[in-house]
Amino acid sequence: MSGEHLLSKLAIKNTSGDLEAFLAIKSAMKDQYDELTNPSGVLNLGVAVNKLQEEVILKKLNSVNQVVKEDLEYFDPTGTLPFREAIADIFNRHFNVHKQVESDQIMVVNGVTSGIDVVTSVLCEFESTSRSSWCSGSTRRDSAP
Repeated sequence: MSGEHLLSKLAIKNTSGDLEAFLAIKSAMKDQYDELTNPSGVLNLGVAVNKLQEEVILKKLNSVNQVVKEDLEYFDPTGTLPFREAIADIFNRHFNVHKQVESDQIMVVNGVTSGIDVVTSVLCEFESTSRSSWCSGSTRRDSAP
């Protein structure tokens, strides 16, 4: 396989223009933080959980704002309980709800794409969960067209 076919046309277009951001990342990777050998180096905050630099990150973040260890880890996938309780309270106080909204009835997602994914997985019956059927949009209908 030749190299020109390894990337899509869009990927080639996106990587052949201005490389300033790429070069900045490359430079930062050469200057990574180490408490003993490079204390003024770059902290990599581009990872989900950074246990290796947890104390350093906590110290820096707490110099700006109060942060606890749990803030650096994964949360409940439906959203933190205090946040869901606050959302339920807003609905109950500011909307004319027929029945009180409870925090366990709320699911917080990280964007509209995740929300659409959750809704479609609840409402749609897919013939197969293989990648090809998801990509082609093959779904089962309850009745014939």
